Amino acid sequence: MGVKGLYSYISENCQFLEACEFRQSKLIIDGCNLMNCLYSDSNLDQKHAGDYFAFEMIIEEFFSALGHCGIDPYVVLDGGSDPSDKKLATLDQRAKDKIKNANEISLGRDCSTNVPPALLKNVFKQVLTKLGVNFVQCLGEADAETAALANEWNCPVLSNDSDFYIFKLHAGFLPFGCFQWNKWCGKDFICARIFTVSRFCASFNNMNYDLLPLFATLAGNDYVNLHTMGVSLNWKRFANCSGRFSRIDGLLRWLSKFRKPNMAIAEVTRHVSQQQQVEVIVALTNGMNEYKLSRCTLAQFFLQGAVSEPVPEKLQVLPAWTLKPLAKGKLGSIIIDALVLHRVRLSFQVENCDLPSSNGVSRSIRQVVYGLLLCGKQQAGRAQNHGHEHYVDECDREGLKLKTFKVKAAVPASGEHLTLETLQKAPLRERLQVLFDTLGVTEVSDAVPLELHLPVYVTRFWLMHSRPRREHFMALLLGFVLSRQAGMKTPGTFSRTFLNLKKEAAGPDRETAHKFCEWKTCLRASLHLNQLLCFPLAEPNCAQLYCGPLLHQIAAELRSGADPESRLQQKPQAQLLFRQLKEAVLRSVGDDIVQSVTSKSGHGARQQHAARNVDELREQFAGRFVIEEEELIERRIKQKAEEEMPCAFYKPRTRQKCKAVQTKKNTKSRKCDTFWD
Repeated sequence: MGVKGLYSYISENCQFLEACEFRQSKLIIDGCNLMNCLYSDSNLDQKHAGDYFAFEMIIEEFFSALGHCGIDPYVVLDGGSDPSDKKLATLDQRAKDKIKNANEISLGRDCSTNVPPALLKNVFKQVLTKLGVNFVQCLGEADAETAALANEWNCPVLSNDSDFYIFKLHAGFLPFGCFQWNKWCGKDFICARIFTVSRFCASFNNMNYDLLPLFATLAGNDYVNLHTMGVSLNWKRFANCSGRFSRIDGLLRWLSKFRKPNMAIAEVTRHVSQQQQVEVIVALTNGMNEYKLSRCTLAQFFLQGAVSEPVPEKLQVLPAWTLKPLAKGKLGSIIIDALVLHRVRLSFQVENCDLPSSNGVSRSIRQVVYGLLLCGKQQAGRAQNHGHEHYVDECDREGLKLKTFKVKAAVPASGEHLTLETLQKAPLRERLQVLFDTLGVTEVSDAVPLELHLPVYVTRFWLMHSRPRREHFMALLLGFVLSRQAGMKTPGTFSRTFLNLKKEAAGPDRETAHKFCEWKTCLRASLHLNQLLCFPLAEPNCAQLYCGPLLHQIAAELRSGADPESRLQQKPQAQLLFRQLKEAVLRSVGDDIVQSVTSKSGHGARQQHAARNVDELREQFAGRFVIEEEELIERRIKQKAEEEMPCAFYKPRTRQKCKAVQTKKNTKSRKCDTFWD
């Protein structure tokens, strides 16, 4: 949800917020909001598709600061999309904006809107698990659940979502923009500013709180937009200020004149036609209901680890065994959207938008995810759906446009007998075989660490379906090795300095960006499949698999002719791992692919060849041009002499002219020699 402009309006009016020193308290955190704020506020990389290596450190620093101040965090994450489709238009518009912004960034242009990297949520959940931070992933939108838990435990909410200004939070709301966690400087508290509904309503003639949900609905949130119904009222004339906040200020002051919401609604309907009145009343009522808090269902999960919430009717197609892994973040919310809505919104990355979407390379992996969910779903009162085709609508880009593609659900022969209801009970070897068949694995990689098995198989799949250049492949493997080494260091040396990263001002190399984005979509789809199959392979540490700035930098070095192992000098263990990874990935992929990613026949090699022969080329072409120029002059002299031959008197003069022209010719030859020297 979200009320456009409300967050800025309150942030810039100091009377609505009260300074506080926050410590020794529970804190309910809007997880997806925190994840995006930590990444964007830290100015981490966007144009190279993400710097997860640095993001992991930022997350650790944030929760370390909370711990030093005695703050006990509980993180609540969004799950699947709203089954009612009330936000469909809003989500479509956001997707279009992301496609546009991603393209702008890829072209090296400034973009004020963030484009979150594709694996951000995977990394965030993994780091929370590693740190032992309490978190839950809801089945749907998490705002109301977050607010209900905060009231249950009488503690504030931390977020940047303006909807928390509307929920009636007993202990208040901490806007993340005013939460100075990175400036605590060893103190036992964090400087913050807190919002309370009572203080806010007092600023508007002690306005009745029940009018705030109506305010959010009239102002326009993600669920209701009255402008599409032809309702357009001028709230600015009631404002005490001018400028960009006059509409919000005027609406609040107009509402403060009414004692109850129904009185204000009656006044609004006077300004619309009789045919529209019922539609407007229903829309306003439904919008207000979004801010009603039901009984808290998350406290028992945090306290006892039990999932006891009643599952909404539309979500009851989820098998019982999936509820706990979903709550623990061990299953991606993609399975909710695919199973319940038969629609999945894919992520958009900073890639070459002139080429087909990077999501296309990994489509066959997602087809197996959909197949296990839909083809293996036992329908109530009916036989299992063998032979019946199922499709999932994937929302992806085509060029710079948002488009829906129908993708057929399918499973390999090794998984046709599996059913979703009993998938977790299937033998390990059967679940592993489905994963192997999907990724085209024929030989197991014994030489590499277990946590790198899935990345190795994903990289092999990427080689087969994306056909990257040598520098892309080698850079990816070097990234695995270098980031893994850095992760093994102590926290004091766990830094970007270890990777020897350089700042790059221009936009990314678009071919390189596209290839790495294709690899990331393959990894993400494989992570979802591995999770759904109940982890037949160990889940890799995503933060140590992809550091965008590092990989782009290495790819540029390799493109210029650098040796792949030049960054691993005096690191024998790293060199050994690199060779083991390369051998494991290239095993049984075909000689043509091996040749394309191991031979120096690319752009960098051509540059080096041209540089070595530049002197020879200069001499060769310089001599050739001198000879051609001399021949041209001789021909012109001969032609002129023939024209003057009928008159014998001019013969001596012609010889004199020849001598003068020959002198001029020699001068030009010397100038030409000087140019090439």
